[in-house]
Amino acid sequence: MFKLADRVKEASITTGIGSVVFNETYNGFTSFSSAIGDGNSTFYTIENNANFEIGIGTYNASTNSLSRDTVLKSTNNNSKIALDGLSIVFCTYPADRAVFLDHNNYISAINAAGILFPDNSIQVTAAGGARLNKSYININSNTVISSIYDIVFADCSSGPINLTLPNPSGNGGVEIAIKKLGSHQLSLSSAGNQLIDGKESFLLYYEHESVSLISNNTNWYVF
Repeated sequence: MFKLADRVKEASITTGIGSVVFNETYNGFTSFSSAIGDGNSTFYTIENNANFEIGIGTYNASTNSLSRDTVLKSTNNNSKIALDGLSIVFCTYPADRAVFLDHNNYISAINAAGILFPDNSIQVTAAGGARLNKSYININSNTVISSIYDIVFADCSSGPINLTLPNPSGNGGVEIAIKKLGSHQLSLSSAGNQLIDGKESFLLYYEHESVSLISNNTNWYVF
């Protein structure tokens, strides 16, 4: 997982161009361990004497270190700097990766190539008033649905299908639209013991029938 956090700043006496091992957290700041967490990646800045390095790194709890996976900018021709002595390492938000509201309150970005959606489609442009693409999946067998999909097309032409909705807990406000294709029955159930409109399952019988469901963080409800 990629994470950003405020006021994360630590000291290191690591030398060379390898991972940065942390030695101490500055007073009033938070450690990478508590703010970023094991196996998660983040933007970082390293200040070492007159040199600096801005990049993307991954925190490793077992070694209390941050790898230097991708260098975005540095005083060493945008390559890793060789550390020597005391380094200051902190989370940052690189300007060329920032998305922000400009002076006219429009969303803007400096070097954005487009918007990447969970289905790996990329929205590069949007004509005036055009709606951004939604993520969708086509299925034809029993499937556990991920909350990354906005729309599910369930092809029941060959036989009945059961879809298991994601756990509503942690997905409050998520809406999933389901369209039934084919003549066989489509049944919906929820992960765990959660309900769908007060029932353990929800059935769709008719070809081209559809339903939209929204989580309230406890159960799923039909809208």
